[in-house]
Amino acid sequence: MCKKIMIFLFIVITFPIFAHPKFDQNNRSGSTYNYEEIRADSAHGFDVLNYDITIDIDDQDHYIEGTVIATVVAEETLTEIQYELESLNINQIQVNGVDASYDYSDGIITIELGTIIPGEQFTTSVSYSGYPVQSNDIYHLGMIFSNSYVFTLSDPSGCRWWWPAYDHPWDKAEVDFHVTMRDDWLVACNGIRTDIIDNGDGTKTHHWDGSNPMATFLPCISAANFVELNQDYNGLLIQNFVTPGQYDNALIDFQNLPLMVEIYTEKYGVYPFEKYGNAVVPMVTFGAMEHQTMTTLGSYIITGALTYETVIAHELSHQWFGNCLTPLTWADVWLSEGFAVYSEAIFTEELYGYEEFIDYVIYNIQNYYLSWTGGGSYTIYDPSFNYYFTPVTYEKAASVLHMLRITVGNDTFFEILQTYFETYHNQNVVTSEFREICENVSGMDLEQFFQQWIFEPGIPSMEYTYFINAGAATTEILTYVKTLSNTNTDFYIRVPFHVNYGTEHESVLVDASPDIPAETISEIISPAYTSVEFDPESWIISWGNTYYPVQINNAYAADDVVIVYWTPFWEDIEIDGFDVYRSLEPENNFEKINKEIITDTYFVDNDVVNGTTYYYRVKAIKNEIWETDFSDYCEAMPFEFPFDQGVLVIDETMDGPGVPGNPDDEMVDTFYQNVVSIGFTEYDYETEGLPSVEYLANFSTILWHDDDLPQHFINNNLQNLGCYLISGGNLIVSGWKTAHEISDYFIRDFLYCDEVQLANAFEFLSASSEEYPDLYLDEEKLSPAFNGTLPFVCIFPEAGNGIYNYEGIEGSIYQDEICALKSQDYGAFIFLGFPLYYFFEEDVLSFLDQVFEELGETPVSHEIVKENVFYTNVFPNPFNPSVAGRSPETTITYSLKETSLVSLEIYNIKGQRINTLVNNEMKAGTYNVKWNGKDFEGRDASSGIYFYKFKAGDNISCKKMVLIR
Repeated sequence: MCKKIMIFLFIVITFPIFAHPKFDQNNRSGSTYNYEEIRADSAHGFDVLNYDITIDIDDQDHYIEGTVIATVVAEETLTEIQYELESLNINQIQVNGVDASYDYSDGIITIELGTIIPGEQFTTSVSYSGYPVQSNDIYHLGMIFSNSYVFTLSDPSGCRWWWPAYDHPWDKAEVDFHVTMRDDWLVACNGIRTDIIDNGDGTKTHHWDGSNPMATFLPCISAANFVELNQDYNGLLIQNFVTPGQYDNALIDFQNLPLMVEIYTEKYGVYPFEKYGNAVVPMVTFGAMEHQTMTTLGSYIITGALTYETVIAHELSHQWFGNCLTPLTWADVWLSEGFAVYSEAIFTEELYGYEEFIDYVIYNIQNYYLSWTGGGSYTIYDPSFNYYFTPVTYEKAASVLHMLRITVGNDTFFEILQTYFETYHNQNVVTSEFREICENVSGMDLEQFFQQWIFEPGIPSMEYTYFINAGAATTEILTYVKTLSNTNTDFYIRVPFHVNYGTEHESVLVDASPDIPAETISEIISPAYTSVEFDPESWIISWGNTYYPVQINNAYAADDVVIVYWTPFWEDIEIDGFDVYRSLEPENNFEKINKEIITDTYFVDNDVVNGTTYYYRVKAIKNEIWETDFSDYCEAMPFEFPFDQGVLVIDETMDGPGVPGNPDDEMVDTFYQNVVSIGFTEYDYETEGLPSVEYLANFSTILWHDDDLPQHFINNNLQNLGCYLISGGNLIVSGWKTAHEISDYFIRDFLYCDEVQLANAFEFLSASSEEYPDLYLDEEKLSPAFNGTLPFVCIFPEAGNGIYNYEGIEGSIYQDEICALKSQDYGAFIFLGFPLYYFFEEDVLSFLDQVFEELGETPVSHEIVKENVFYTNVFPNPFNPSVAGRSPETTITYSLKETSLVSLEIYNIKGQRINTLVNNEMKAGTYNVKWNGKDFEGRDASSGIYFYKFKAGDNISCKKMVLIR
């Protein structure tokens, strides 16, 4: 049954609901389905052999009247039999031509049989009439009337809405039709049309006889002002019904139908039924429906441009899988719909070629399913009622068949399908039977394959790497592939690698496993391969695949030396180490330059000449004989670094509006002129752009500051800064979010830090150090929205070379985390996870003075006159009780630069003092004082606005608080 059209129908026709929905309902991810398949066809005690349906249809009044005679054989002693019929009237019931007693309630007809012994054949006759309604579920099945059409839809269990039957898929029977309709319409049904009788009363009766058993959701009636468009394939009648206005377009859209029959006959087996055909009607419940020998197509499919050719192929393929071989229950619906979707790809492959086939699988099947899931996970086997016809049983199931094909091999795959079709011809099927055929034909144990793909949820992703042994007598490839799952499903997969030789390739199938990467050694044809690709044709459906190559970070050139850095290799694979190769050309003539294998992730090349450009590549080595492909190359040209012009201050901060939290250039420039107490050269990044390494080489120390949030440019200059550092230059970086914005490898290579985190919270108050002066925020420079704190400070968890620690408000999760680093392997490198501009000038001056002295930079006379200052903050604000019945509480934090007489008082909005929290001489330091929302007498203050007045010496601060009860 076609479902790809549902989105199209929704857009074009805007009907509210579809029977085969393409929408995500409740996510059914979770536990593994522990299945036990039961053959329900042997559990009901009888076998219906034939239904003879006589039905009169009044298309004007939407009224029907009919009789269904069923020929049945008992499989056990029977005293009654039950059929399903909904919302229609029973006129008469007979058993073997004699009136019989019955009960009709809740949609079930229970017919008294007397005693029928096993093996005895009998007939039941049910005469009925009424006004058919559609099923009251999401599928809206039954007989559908319009001004110019009548047609039926019964999938999955809808025949009961227009004719009585044992309406379950496991009891297949032959069906004959005698349909009486207005005489200017044609009627299309299952089987062969044997007669059209003119009744002389404005009606005709159309006889259609079936000669193959079918499930009760497959019989159909389609009637309209049809014309016939008939075709032939080797004597097989292909009988299509379209309206006159559709005829010309249908000639084009049906032109490849005989070829489709030929393709599926070759791939699956001889077409199984007495005829094939299509009836075109304006249905909206489904896109199309594979009624046995007479598919019903939606009108939009007939475009005259072959637009929906794969839909026509899909429905045709159901005649093999879904109709001839019918799932026993809806738990196995994938054995119908998954096969039909994959048949679309097989048709595309045969008619349009292999590349079109691969693209069709990737974009129309795999990506379609992955996009539909929205990251959810679904199990193919035993979907819920509303999920019978979704991409789970369609595209995901088709993806499984595609993977089965690569797993067992192409020829074996089609032998499996042919054997399966022949073995269960005109029968019901279950998944375990299909798996048994797969294992018998292929000789493989496929229990894990079916378990992970059919009976468990999820889609994997994969990680991989590979090594080549080109020195062996026969070239070999060593692969490591690991699966990761978005569910609890463990995926064990066979996945193809392509080893390319120019325009040709050789494919090897290797193992992939969870937890520990699977190791596979495969022989390949020639050592002269050009590249290796992991599943380039996407045979395996996955969320994505990650390759772990050797990844060179950079080659930093200094004076007569180059240092090459690369990332550690995939941690899941143990290797011997690395080899480094060098060339004077970017693409050719690379020669190994290390004598012993390198176990670090860097190499110092001292055998270089200033002014010469060198190119470097790296390989990983395993067990001495296996090596990876080359990394990408990096280039470096060593040259002299004079370091004779002192300090360079690079201002990366963009010009702001000059408000707290967003200073302008003049404010920033003035600050650094005040805090750098030695002669220095200014460099404005906004006007001068990226500084070259040749320019940087003149300065013995660089202070790079980035004091705004929106833009960060230092990442563009890491190569130059790396060269500067390894040459012995001193680098100080101060920035707002800067450490979080630059490449991880640079922090790792030069500061030996593996993790940078951004502390977004509004909690940072100061930076404390045992080595350098503490740094306190200057509240006047902060945006009022920051509430006296500095957000977006970078921290470096577990770093071993910290020089400053995060000091936050009480309860901050970042308290005492490292927020500044220093290393001294080459020149000194100090990295501050915060912008210096927002601290008090005298604090920053003291810090930089000490740093410059350590670096051997000569200070000049420089003095900042500043009266005693302090810092205050309140948090939380507003505040209220955290537990019912408990008094509210907030914390007022203040910092002193020197010993002072301190008072801290609380005032209400009228200016009345209601409490005093501090009145004492306090030493320099940071203090936290709690106010519990009470006055002098211990009474609860009411909700409202309050102020705290803080005084230290002659300095006063007054801030607002909001109490909420």
